[in-house]
Amino acid sequence: MMKRFYLLIPYIFILNFIFSVDSVKLTFAGDLMAHDVNFRTKPLSEIYKGVLDTLQNDDLSFVNLEFPIDETREQSSYPSFNVSPTYVEAAIVGGFDVFSLGNNHTNDFGFNSLIKTIENMEKFKKSHFITYSGVYGDSLSRMDVETIQVKDLTIGYLSITQFSNNFWNKEGAAKIYTVDYKSVEKVNELKSFITNESKNYDCFILSYHGGIEYRSNPTKERIDFFDQLIKAGVDILWAHHPHVLQPWKFNSTDSGDKLIMYSMGNFISGQLAIVDPKEHDINFAATGFSALFNAELVLDDGKLRILNPGPKMIANVRNKDNYFVAVNKEDALSWPMSDSWKEFYSKMFPVAENRIRKD
Repeated sequence: MMKRFYLLIPYIFILNFIFSVDSVKLTFAGDLMAHDVNFRTKPLSEIYKGVLDTLQNDDLSFVNLEFPIDETREQSSYPSFNVSPTYVEAAIVGGFDVFSLGNNHTNDFGFNSLIKTIENMEKFKKSHFITYSGVYGDSLSRMDVETIQVKDLTIGYLSITQFSNNFWNKEGAAKIYTVDYKSVEKVNELKSFITNESKNYDCFILSYHGGIEYRSNPTKERIDFFDQLIKAGVDILWAHHPHVLQPWKFNSTDSGDKLIMYSMGNFISGQLAIVDPKEHDINFAATGFSALFNAELVLDDGKLRILNPGPKMIANVRNKDNYFVAVNKEDALSWPMSDSWKEFYSKMFPVAENRIRKD
């Protein structure tokens, strides 16, 4: 009997190791938009109430902020966005920890509003311990990788956009981390930068904002660009801008695991406000359907392993006060609404799920 027990010891040790590994749980969302039906929501916490179970039960939740944060201006919707700090604070309280500012709308109101944005994010960094990337601070002359220490894992985080809408405001545009994937020179510079920087981290996460809006699949040019970044040292590539979901890709290699999310769509927006549930363009209607992408990170003999990657479907629905809020799929399908809207959601969820299929 004792001999059999000793024979089991190696297996018991292995099982204990497997189940004692303290993984780092990540959640990736898409674009946090600022249409008037979003920033006028009362209370703002209603936007996040339906997805708190995911956002507050992980280690880090990522989202892209598609606007400046300038309280000296009025809040404004499309085509030039602006919000008050309370709109972002609601997202932080709702569960988001890591923010992307590298996108085409950050410079909507130019240099002064961009400086206000940085000032407000710095305040949140001190008061709520958040992380953000995508803009040059006053003392920076080059892109700076943010370091996030979670448990025993050291994560490098960088946010970049393909372009800036308000490009004629050159002083503001110059403060945003910008790399157009169509520029061979800029891409080579970025690859070299990532190769050097990624060596300092257990996991290197890149946020990239670009591509073609409302397209259900990435172009070959964008796929090739992302593959180059993965080879350069990116471990997780989290992308957005198309406002609709696109496929994701996962590779497990001898040197570690790699994950690409080609587009996470909109986390919250007001774009469904102008959609007719019976007659609509399917691509524009897809802007109201997204996912919270979950993944767990562990180190296995120094190599990064990404466990259980996959999306949890969500949608934007109108609440009783006529504002849009984010809810899980099962809640959206049972939400109180007209029969035409019930049919709309029932038909659109399979479309969205097909778009975020694993490639």
